[in-house]
Amino acid sequence: MVGRPANAAHWLAHRQASRATQETQMPAKIFLSHTSEFAHIAKSLRMSMLALCPSPGLIDVRVNEEMPGGTKWREWINLNTRDADAFIYLYPSASVDNGWPGYELARFTVVDEKTVVSIRNPDLKLPGMFDQYQGYDATEESILKFFRDVFVKGLFSRGEPLNDEVGKFAGDYYDTARTAARELAELFANASIKPQYYTRRIQLSLAYDRNHKLDPAQSQVEGNGEGMKLIGMRPDATVSWSAVSAMLGDSVEWPGELEREIPSLVSGALPPHLSPFANEHGIFIPLISKSEVVQSLLRRLTLLFVEANSQKLRPMFEWKMPDAMPGQLATFVLLVRLILRIRFDILEPRYLEAKYHAPSREECVAMVETVLEEYDEVQEESKKIGIPGVSAFQMLFDKSLSDKVETATSEYLVRSRALKAYPKQLEERGADVDHTALLAELLQSLRENNAHWLAIVAAQFVLLDWR
Repeated sequence: MVGRPANAAHWLAHRQASRATQETQMPAKIFLSHTSEFAHIAKSLRMSMLALCPSPGLIDVRVNEEMPGGTKWREWINLNTRDADAFIYLYPSASVDNGWPGYELARFTVVDEKTVVSIRNPDLKLPGMFDQYQGYDATEESILKFFRDVFVKGLFSRGEPLNDEVGKFAGDYYDTARTAARELAELFANASIKPQYYTRRIQLSLAYDRNHKLDPAQSQVEGNGEGMKLIGMRPDATVSWSAVSAMLGDSVEWPGELEREIPSLVSGALPPHLSPFANEHGIFIPLISKSEVVQSLLRRLTLLFVEANSQKLRPMFEWKMPDAMPGQLATFVLLVRLILRIRFDILEPRYLEAKYHAPSREECVAMVETVLEEYDEVQEESKKIGIPGVSAFQMLFDKSLSDKVETATSEYLVRSRALKAYPKQLEERGADVDHTALLAELLQSLRENNAHWLAIVAAQFVLLDWR
């Protein structure tokens, strides 16, 4: 108990001396190098560092956003880098143009060696002029270490601590540093997001003659690789609109429609519907995603080509029956369409492939997987048209056909299981089995089952009351 006042007095004297030192020492001058697109990160770091100072004037963090209007850039940079004790370089993204940061670093190090650190996103390699200096990753823990190095270890103040409290767990300054580190790490992470544009896109830059009439020969088209290939052009080409129109020819309607709709686009109307077109890659729908109008003239258009998945769109068109058709009959007609799809879209092409084109074992296995997947898709479509299960399916047929329906159903189950077992059969029978003949046999058995179903639905049509 006797020693406690002495210890308290010693602590108080140390505290007062430390405070006196802080009040008399010159501020650590720090130059914060960054590019304009990441000024928000620089400002956040500056505010965080100032918030960790126990008293004003301990650090002086310079960012170019503080530059008064009319200031000459180079003079401001030369003055502030020359006077700075430390240099912090922010590198959030590989897209950063390092022209100005490189110049600032050169001015900072022109006199003598001074402290240079960087804060970068972890997945980035520093540019050559900065990679010789030790830096910090832009993670919460690494930025927190940066704060401790600056304020506890005196990184920028010749080893003199600026605020020991930053390193003490559960203290207010530690909590402030932890929060600031977390927020800065998030800002850096957001800066490293790389957007991926999954589009087929072209951009049309429009030119006009002296009468403000569209000049197709002077209007230019460019786009991403997928978009340009879709209109028959090289991925890296820049071509005239007249060349594109000539390439597509009269069989494609959307270029002419687009030209006719230019006046409505200038007026601000919603983009028109353009006609779909087909090529060897599929069916595509042109969509106007963006337009730019300058002085009542349309200057630039961006078009996206959206693939129309025929398999997914097909049910929307096939399911539309005449309004006067009775519901059960409409469902039955849709069922017939599904059975025909199985025949001619799923089984027939694969059967002919297996029988006449000698696919490899791997191709045969892949073919089986595709057939089974497409059968599953048909079953899902049958649910959408009002046939959720076996009972609903059987109710579509007359009682006199019950035995045939039951036989065809059992037959289908047996033969589809045999198809599922095809890969296993290949493994068990090894090289001795003729994989194409076996697959053709299995597909033929399903074709026969499909023929049985077609005969049953034909009989059902005869039994319908058509009065």
